[in-house]
Amino acid sequence: MTTKYFLTLCIALIICNSCSKSVLNNTPSNAIDASLAATSLATTRSAVIGLYSLMANSSYYGSFAVVVPDLAADNLTQSVQNNGDYSAFNKNTVAVGNGDVANLWNQLYAIVINANTIINRAKSIQVGSSDSTEMRQLIGEAYAVRALTYFDLVRWFAPPWNCPPFSQAGSALGVPLVDSSYPQNRNQLLYPSRSTVAQTYAHIVNDIDSGLVYLPTNGNVTNTGVVDPSLFKIRLNYFGLNALAARVYLYENDYADAVSAATVVINNPLYQLFNAATIVSDFHQQSAIESIFEIANNQFNNQGINGVAYEFSQNGYGEFLATMYTYNLYGKTDPRLGFMSIGNRNAFAGETNVPLVNKYSNIKSYQENIKVFRLAEMYLIRSEAEFNLGGTSTQAGINDLSTIVNSRQSTTVIPTASSTLAQQLTAVLLERRKEFAFEGHRLFDITRNAPLYGNGVAWTKTTQFNGSGANFTTIVRRDTSHKNILPIPLSEINDDPNILQNPGY
Repeated sequence: MTTKYFLTLCIALIICNSCSKSVLNNTPSNAIDASLAATSLATTRSAVIGLYSLMANSSYYGSFAVVVPDLAADNLTQSVQNNGDYSAFNKNTVAVGNGDVANLWNQLYAIVINANTIINRAKSIQVGSSDSTEMRQLIGEAYAVRALTYFDLVRWFAPPWNCPPFSQAGSALGVPLVDSSYPQNRNQLLYPSRSTVAQTYAHIVNDIDSGLVYLPTNGNVTNTGVVDPSLFKIRLNYFGLNALAARVYLYENDYADAVSAATVVINNPLYQLFNAATIVSDFHQQSAIESIFEIANNQFNNQGINGVAYEFSQNGYGEFLATMYTYNLYGKTDPRLGFMSIGNRNAFAGETNVPLVNKYSNIKSYQENIKVFRLAEMYLIRSEAEFNLGGTSTQAGINDLSTIVNSRQSTTVIPTASSTLAQQLTAVLLERRKEFAFEGHRLFDITRNAPLYGNGVAWTKTTQFNGSGANFTTIVRRDTSHKNILPIPLSEINDDPNILQNPGY
């Protein structure tokens, strides 16, 4: 059985002609019976590889999850010459029937369902002692992928953990949890309701804890019985899962655990910060020195004209441009300014003298991996968490922020121990904006920090340049707007009577 047939594994035991068309219970036309999936070490291996292939899809990390958080926020805008990709996110006009939203939802739950099948079946497969390490690793990877997928579901489709007016301490509606166990009540499986944000995060943390039990603590990735170093950064190993844990804990305001998880990764000498002099070229390298986990691309398996590089490159669609405000955030000696260049849009009647983006740019061989977790984020997560902890942790927060600011020759002003918490966090968020521009973080960083500014803040969103960078059309958005989270897809609302829509849609 080849790998591609494992990309759409169906939910075990619930194939029936009378099911609704909800993605949570619909059987894909090319699905295989779950009894054929994860029945041996070899088929389990193929199924896990299939999870990563699904993550690379343009509806997920192949494009959407990288472009849209910056486009819906204030780092990117859309050229006047465009093919309509993600226009609703640029203009803040996303509707319940939006196709990109439905594709994201469907893709994420397809991964969850497939991971469920692996977790359910692989534990009962008997293997020899020589294969037990790899089998345990594969189960751990399935837990890790499911944790990341649920995390992306909850931050896209549910309010931040504690951001008025949405929720207090995770009390708002989260996302449906299609667990690895099968409920007694068939309707609970076919027509699940939304869990709370807190319940969703608890499920994510449980998956993280389970994955850490199964994954080798040395981070090794075994393939067909042999440790394969080439997979160290393109499969979710022990350290990649700790990186996810650090991000999850930060988002749910569990600052002590965020510090602990980030420290596990920072203390691994196999990860090193990019050198300032070569940061642009190094970023484009596969399995880059700073990368903890990347989505793999190569000349044979890539998203092609649907991928993020094609969206940015002026030799491709080139329709997403940096805003002038983002460009002007960087000092002239900041090496990250090299991820942009002032130039002309390569399209008839396109803009002139605007910031072009080249953070992802390879549309020839496509041998450029998507960065999901990097070492710089671990330092900035730890700094933000340490500032929130306060007291004796404050100086540690200053030190971690200084590590990134100094290594990037950044102009961000480092706060002092006597600075207010708001001043300290504002500095971290500014550095996060500079460091992760065009990597899919910005919208989430704005919305999850709304309480930092009391009743929230408004930001100016550049929707389009008019000819040059000096003139542009803008809208004003607020970090507490209901439209900062996505609607539950209309098809899902229509097919599942137990799913409630997000407010404002």
